[in-house]
Amino acid sequence: MRLPTAERGESMGLCFVAEYIPPSSGPILLYPSMKQVGEHKGLHTLTIGQNARIPGQPKKLFVAKKTAEAILVVDDVNHPALMCQSVTLANWKWISQDQDEVMELDGMLSRFGQF
Repeated sequence: MRLPTAERGESMGLCFVAEYIPPSSGPILLYPSMKQVGEHKGLHTLTIGQNARIPGQPKKLFVAKKTAEAILVVDDVNHPALMCQSVTLANWKWISQDQDEVMELDGMLSRFGQF
């Protein structure tokens, strides 16, 4: 059996970090009021767009932005802070069955509708 990675060198040395930096907690703030609604255990624990799952909140809160100081959340999945105007991709494959809504404009792809 020929595996494409069999001849590849090891990358363990490249991934090694000599100094461990412990995660630090910080506030979770409701955007745009900046009212503190919770505390995170490290910026790495939440992803932008993810349900923040903060106990005691009457509504779902979604991660909109992360800064060095705090995680900002919004209370609506359709909040403008969760949206973007553009995205840059490389080496991607279109897997949708419905490609009728895709147009090629000046070397850029545009799609109308929600992904």
